[in-house]
Amino acid sequence: IVYLMSLDRKTKEVINKVDSPTLRTILIERYINRLSWNKVAEAVHYERRWVMELHRQALDAVVPFVPD
Repeated sequence: IVYLMSLDRKTKEVINKVDSPTLRTILIERYINRLSWNKVAEAVHYERRWVMELHRQALDAVVPFVPD
């Protein structure tokens, strides 16, 4: 449990380094709150297809902050 809590904390730290509030929200809803893609789309008020594109952008944004 401690290990999982540590992973959650590290995930939040990386996500919080993303500049865009929308991209951060998508990452938080998907990876912290574990929502489905449809629920993520509802949360940010975008079509699911657009959320998938934004998700790709969000992953590109976090790459520099993920340790090797």
